[in-house]
Amino acid sequence: MAGIRHFQMHSFLFIVLLTSLPVLCLCSKYRDLVFRGCGNQKLQDQQPGASSSSSRETLKTLFETLISQSATMTFSKATVPTATTPLSGLFQCRGDLSHSDCQSCVEEALEVSKKKCGYSTVSRIQLVGCYLSYNASGFDQADTQFLFKKCGEETSGSTAKGFGFGDSVGIEALEAMAEKVVNGFYEGEYGNGSAVKVLVQCEQDLRVDECKVCLNAAIQSLRSSCGAASSYAQLYLQKCFISYTLKKEDSFSPTSHDELKEHGRDEDAIQEATT
Repeated sequence: MAGIRHFQMHSFLFIVLLTSLPVLCLCSKYRDLVFRGCGNQKLQDQQPGASSSSSRETLKTLFETLISQSATMTFSKATVPTATTPLSGLFQCRGDLSHSDCQSCVEEALEVSKKKCGYSTVSRIQLVGCYLSYNASGFDQADTQFLFKKCGEETSGSTAKGFGFGDSVGIEALEAMAEKVVNGFYEGEYGNGSAVKVLVQCEQDLRVDECKVCLNAAIQSLRSSCGAASSYAQLYLQKCFISYTLKKEDSFSPTSHDELKEHGRDEDAIQEATT
């Protein structure tokens, strides 16, 4: 079984990773949990004089706002004033989710946050089809802050000697399609016989150049950390995500970038991140 690669985040965050197999087809799995991160502090700890009930009401108001917005949007931000630092949150759904599925996904992420993070000052819930996050810490993380990665088992079919970056078909596919992202989302197949399925997404409010910077950082990180022969890989940065899966180990043959085919056991690891 492929293992989980460790990572770094700010010290206020705990991360839980669920090592399910990679899912590029949403099907009924868009509400499956990929990872979650919860802050060490509680909201009332950062608000002198604030009661637990007022903190709960503030978070409830934020959640209600985001859920309401998810009925008609696939990305939205909201801010609720507090006694000290405003509580800001956002959600984003995959670009191929319907509005009803998006809202269902955000509702599931909200429930996970409530059950697992409680009233933490920071929360990030990543499902297959969407993510939900909020932050009352008073500072933002960098767009390219590393969150999570998973590398598949090595397979000879994932390399093409002398072709692509690190001789990796998956990385070559990601490099090719990163330039084709429209509105922050791209899903496609690469290679003769559509050998590789690829998926990328940026946070929707990133500019085109910012999205490319984030995706390139993710691709370089994946290339160095997963090696050249992974049968699949996925990597999440703070504001973008990339993934590839080899459909058949023996179906790859090199193609030009213009030949992309476009398409518009739980094992938990809990680690306190270090700076």
